Amino acid sequence: MRPLLLILFALLLAACADPETDRRLARAEALMMTAPDSAAAVLDSIDPTPLRGRRAALHALLRTHANYRNYITDTDDSLINIAVDYFTSHPDPARLMVARYCQGRVLDNARRYSEAMTAALTALDLATALNDPFHKSPTSSWAICGIRKINMTKHLAATSPHRSYISP
Repeated sequence: MRPLLLILFALLLAACADPETDRRLARAEALMMTAPDSAAAVLDSIDPTPLRGRRAALHALLRTHANYRNYITDTDDSLINIAVDYFTSHPDPARLMVARYCQGRVLDNARRYSEAMTAALTALDLATALNDPFHKSPTSSWAICGIRKINMTKHLAATSPHRSYISP
């Protein structure tokens, strides 16, 4: 009976492991900053349907990041929220920083400015804690611009004769 349980356990582990998907995700992540179009092509070769847990979160993060880096305007935050939720509950500060940055960009595109700034400032805090100057500088600049955008939108909404057309 015991050997049968060991065999079943080994088969279960083998079914969960997918080294090819892991290799492709690692390749896409490595290409993201220098060749985001190539990273997107690698991600296109992965079927996200069977992905679960860390793989699903990493795929969601990389897909959203690749879209941003390739100037594709996402306004639906459901995909990036998979990554944010996972990397919040399974601490990986570097990936959570990028996830919150991308989440902020998506929310900004959706004109949900206050939520975008919360995400951007969280990314900035993580970048500062990680001492990551590459992400800290653009995030802080974007956060400052975003705060100005929020203030401008609120001002326009309060003072414009056409305020019913302005979305805060």
